Formats: sequence, structure tokens, C-alpha cells
Amino acid sequence: MEADPLDAVVFFRRAEQLFADYKIPPEFQAKVISARGKAVLSKLNPEVTAEYKVMKAVVLQELKLYATTYLEKFKW
Repeated sequence: MEADPLDAVVFFRRAEQLFADYKIPPEFQAKVISARGKAVLSKLNPEVTAEYKVMKAVVLQELKLYATTYLEKFKW
């Protein structure tokens, strides 16, 4: 079964909530995600995975999460 691209959105939201809850400094956020998602993140350039916000943007861009993705997902 193929992974749902929308799972990435939920994953990042939960990760950001945990960062806030546990007060994880920005310089460590990408490293925490990198440790958990080695399979996906190993394909990315190290410059991308060094900073959480950049890494998140690249992953979501690669998954092509545009308005049309949501429209197709929730279309009746």
C-alpha cells in the first residue's frame, strides 16, 4: 500500500507540536526528524536536511501537496 502524501502534513504538524511542547531549539529540530526519517531524508541533499523549515518545504514540495491534491483526496 502506497503512503498517503497527506500523512506528511499530519506528521509535520505533530512534530512541530512536540517541538513546542518540549521546547526543542530550532538548531536541533532537523536532526530529530532526520534520525526518525532516514529512509526518506537520505535522498535529500545534506544542505536541505540541516534546517527543519527548509527540509519540510522540500519534502512537501516533492510530495506535490497542492490544492488539487486536497481536492482529489476529498472529492465526493
